[in-house]
Amino acid sequence: MAVYVDDAFAWLTVPPFWKGGGHLQADTTAELHAFAEGLGLRRAWFQHRAGRPWHDHYDLTAAKREQAIAAGAIAETTEQGRARRKALRRALDEQGR
Repeated sequence: MAVYVDDAFAWLTVPPFWKGGGHLQADTTAELHAFAEGLGLRRAWFQHRAGRPWHDHYDLTAAKREQAIAAGAIAETTEQGRARRKALRRALDEQGR
């Protein structure tokens, strides 16, 4: 199992909150919540879409993104994250979920 953080907000020009941050995701929801808790994130900040687990994530500021990477999250580009989520969706669809 793994935890990932993309660079979705790296090029955002809305200062200062989101610039440089990204999405925190994981292979399992349990792993995502445990990792997020270790970063000091509140469960209320978890973003979930019913029936679409490939979208489950926490938004991170630039500082939290760096903290997540230092704690072992795998850094990925937005494009890499999109491809990973597409593969997960395809696998879930094949399983009939």
